[in-house]
This record gives sequence, structure tokens and C-alpha cells, in this order.
Amino acid sequence: MTTEKQLLNDRVRELLIANPDGMTIPQIVGALDKSDNVVRYAVQRMPDVYIDRWVQAENAGKFAAVWVRADIPEDAPRPDGKSHPSRKERVETYRNKAREQHAKRAAKRLSPPPVSQGLTRWASPPPWAN
Repeated sequence: MTTEKQLLNDRVRELLIANPDGMTIPQIVGALDKSDNVVRYAVQRMPDVYIDRWVQAENAGKFAAVWVRADIPEDAPRPDGKSHPSRKERVETYRNKAREQHAKRAAKRLSPPPVSQGLTRWASPPPWAN
């Protein structure tokens, strides 16, 4: 079942294939007899279309985006293995470092506080404490 959105996307795609230099939204609107908003909405949501450059529009010095179809390969092969060997080394180094820091913190928490060598200095209580 083909929807109207898919048909519009296919027609826009065919137009951009026929014009490899790209087209602006007003040019696409003129070729398709659709409203400006409908074409802009369709083009912005197409994954194989991108803005190649900006050109000065005919009216009042504004700029218009030139939309071009991207050539996307049919099947991009996935890399072998899950990750790069150097990444594995970095992850292992990070984990070892974290383990060491955790062990240091645990040892610090479990060690008794240092004993003072008779250097305790007694302070007199404030006058309002009596």
C-alpha cells in the first residue's frame, strides 16, 4: 500500500535524480504543482536528500537552499569484530585504574584515625556554657 507521502517522496527523488545539480524548493514546487509547505516538509524528512549549497533567490536578496540527492550504497558491510583492539586496551586500563582507586578509598575508610602524640590543645569553654 503506497501512501500519498511516499508517492510525493518518490516524485521528488525522481526530480532530483533528473537534476544532479540540485533544485530549490520553488523549483520543485513548480515541477510538482504542490504547495510550498508540503514540498518543504517532504524534503526535510527524506533521508537521502541534503542541502548542497545556498544560492541567492530571485526575490529581495534572500538565500534559497539547493537540495541534492545523496548516493547511498545498497549495503554497507559491517566491520569484523565488535571493537578495535586499542579500544579494548583503553577500556582495560580504565577499569584497572578504577579498581585501584576503589581499593585505595576502601583502605582509607577502614584504617583507624591517626593517634596524636600528646599534642592535644585544650580550649577553655565559652562563658555562656556555664
